Amino acid sequence: MVAADIPQTRRGGHETATILLLLVGGFILGVGWLAGVVMLWLSDVWSVRDKVLGTLVLPGGLVLPLYFAIGVGVYSGSGTSCLTQAGTMHCVTTGGEPTWEQILWIAFFVMLVALPILTAVRLARTSRRTVSA
Repeated sequence: MVAADIPQTRRGGHETATILLLLVGGFILGVGWLAGVVMLWLSDVWSVRDKVLGTLVLPGGLVLPLYFAIGVGVYSGSGTSCLTQAGTMHCVTTGGEPTWEQILWIAFFVMLVALPILTAVRLARTSRRTVSA
């Protein structure tokens, strides 16, 4: 391990705010997440590896899964239309997705939610390390 990669201090309020901004700062027009990235790189608590991980693993934090859920939720609905002719009702269902596609979308969404949370947990754990200088 390179000396520059070794964290020198313990987590304080600044680092806790950094983790929160990386996780939910995207809801503040993305500016909160960007502020979290800047604070992450200015902190002496994390190694370069942790800083790269915090920057690149799902930029925007939990805001992307929310927008994704809203977009897919509107798109993936199905509809049924019925027509009555000569006393007989004929109904046709359109839209929807095959089960395998729904499973893939759900797995993708779970990954979008899990990655920022797991990254925040890792940053919180590594920031509690005490390293002798």
